[in-house]
Amino acid sequence: MIFLPELYLAAPRLMRSTTPIPGMAHTARRKNHCNGVRISLEHDLSFTKYTLEVRVYNDGVAFRHVIPGELSSQRVPDEYSAFLLPSGSVVWYGGLESGHYETDYVRKDISEVQPGEWAGPPLTLSCRVKLDTAQSRRQIW
Repeated sequence: MIFLPELYLAAPRLMRSTTPIPGMAHTARRKNHCNGVRISLEHDLSFTKYTLEVRVYNDGVAFRHVIPGELSSQRVPDEYSAFLLPSGSVVWYGGLESGHYETDYVRKDISEVQPGEWAGPPLTLSCRVKLDTAQSRRQIW
């Protein structure tokens, strides 16, 4: 059974920052240039309000759940994210068979990944999908 959160508010934002990289030459800079959105949600069973932050870069996508809580309370995280990738996609990841994400990375065609197989963070993928960039941006933003 799938439970869907209630959507309350979406706040888009444009991020453009460049900062020095500590311990590197004075010319070494880190760029954080992306489009982002903060989406306010409420879980439909627990009524917990939280935020889903999504960032879209030229060469990647990132997301995280921001769930409020008391600093003194103990929370045990769990993960149920799932993705549907087009055939022909290639993934690189370290498995979690040893119970830890520090492991050798493997390269697999998406067709070789077994249902229910875990991938330790980070997972890198390459999708073989042609997009009309201008059209895609209009649909997303």
